[in-house]
Amino acid sequence: MDAGGFNSDPEIDIDERSEGALVVDADNGPGQSAGKRTMERLISMSKRTGVAVGVVRNSNHFGTAAYYTEMAADEDCIGMAMTNVPAEVIPFGGREPYLGTNPIAVSVPSSQEFPITLDMATSVVAMGKIDHVAAEKGEQVPENWGVDDQGEPTTDPEKINALRPLGGAKGYGLGVVVELLAGLLSGANHSVEVSSLYDEFETSMGVGHFYLSIDVATLRTVGEFIADVDRLIEDIKNMPSDEGVPEVLLPGEIEARAMEENLETGVPVDPNVFRKLETIAEEYVVESPSPRD
Repeated sequence: MDAGGFNSDPEIDIDERSEGALVVDADNGPGQSAGKRTMERLISMSKRTGVAVGVVRNSNHFGTAAYYTEMAADEDCIGMAMTNVPAEVIPFGGREPYLGTNPIAVSVPSSQEFPITLDMATSVVAMGKIDHVAAEKGEQVPENWGVDDQGEPTTDPEKINALRPLGGAKGYGLGVVVELLAGLLSGANHSVEVSSLYDEFETSMGVGHFYLSIDVATLRTVGEFIADVDRLIEDIKNMPSDEGVPEVLLPGEIEARAMEENLETGVPVDPNVFRKLETIAEEYVVESPSPRD
């Protein structure tokens, strides 16, 4: 924001193109600002129309995709969210990065303490696990994670220039779909045109987002649907687990348990990250929370 790449006071324009469709201009603000407002409007619209879809352009990194989809699940809707990001992933069979990690998230309401939530990158791994975890710790990474600047596999995190798509051709295909819906349909930059979040502070990223809200009640009784969801959950949780696996987990269950634990005991933060946060807090005269231990 200081460098000018992110607009700290955006005038977000929400254009209702039809009873069930939005086009949103984020005015180069944080992706979270436009994303939250877009999903709130889509949830309300889907209560009238059954399904509502929205695209966002002129935006920046929107954080955790599941945040928006769980907003919909909390209102008895099925939510979907996607975004394109800077090109860090090679196409299947390629050697140079063209697609972003292009995450997809979907949340479905349940009577459990958490909705069933899928939130996944379409690459084998997020670049942050290489740049900010393995490289800083001096650890090697699996050979199938990424390639060097010559397109050759490498286990050295310092040499990884691009990531591989998740599941080969399947992850590549999903990444292309996200690019089409979030990037091209919104009129945003393609991933190869998107500016880096970490290196180009004076330039807006220009990413696009795609959101969808489906009102369950439009298609069937909410209670009946959730009862069926719960039966699916019960069937999966009661099935025998593989050797060495304590239990079969549902999409979103690990994150829900981590949230519950963190609310009770505090959020674990790497010491290096915490020191960086303290430095930023001092620079902007913001009170920094005290660590528990």
